[in-house]
Amino acid sequence: MGPFTAKLKMMAEDLPSIVSKAVEESNKKLQDENSMLQESNRLIRIEAEKLSCILMMAEIDHSRLEDAMGAELRGARKEASDLCQKL
Repeated sequence: MGPFTAKLKMMAEDLPSIVSKAVEESNKKLQDENSMLQESNRLIRIEAEKLSCILMMAEIDHSRLEDAMGAELRGARKEASDLCQKL
């Protein structure tokens, strides 16, 4: 057996170990990336909940403002009507 054949045989014997190590490293990277994405997703969901609450509060404020403006307008119309009747 020549030196080239011996080298090939040694490489072939090391191949499962090399592949196994590469797979483990790749798996670890994927697990780390998955963890980061899960954390990012969790933070995005929290931010979406906050925005939803802010929107709900803005809608409540808008409704209250509409009610107040409607009452003020009704009062102004009544006042104008009363003034017209006095004239």
